[in-house]
Amino acid sequence: MSFVEIENRLWKEIASIASDEGLMLYDLERVGGSILRVTADRPRGVERIAANGDVTEGEEPSTLRPGITSGECTRLCRRLMVYFLAEGPNFGLITEPEIEVSSPGINRTLRLKDHFVGAIGERVKVISREVRDATGKEVPSRFYVGELREVSDDQIALHDEQSRSDVQVPLGSIKRANVEYQFD
Repeated sequence: MSFVEIENRLWKEIASIASDEGLMLYDLERVGGSILRVTADRPRGVERIAANGDVTEGEEPSTLRPGITSGECTRLCRRLMVYFLAEGPNFGLITEPEIEVSSPGINRTLRLKDHFVGAIGERVKVISREVRDATGKEVPSRFYVGELREVSDDQIALHDEQSRSDVQVPLGSIKRANVEYQFD
């Protein structure tokens, strides 16, 4: 299992097809030569569909159904199935790979810088790898939960709920991160 990076030709092709469907490729994972896990969402700034089916803009997020619909996932999956019938071998895939299309979900994974930028102001959980500090001393893995405040090219800043302090975590030391939605 491996994540596909944005610069990869496979990412670009799937992103283009998702865009044709009015969606945005959020993440892409490849499992061997036979499985693709496609995570798609709405592009930022695009209206969402309210629980009653009305298209809305500028409403409170709590009144909106998050993510994309199962119908949108199905349409994207069908488009990708047709595409890979012809193009699969060009990407080292079988001609009929298993394609899983889903929404990032409410506790979406944060892996790319754009994922973190899209989560500013939200509650996140970040698990860091063991790193070495400036003196070369090993600093053990830690986890933080709190509001993501800022994202730069090389680190994120969040307000950690446990320590009640602002924390900077280098992007390169993040082992795993996700939005940590808190239900009322």
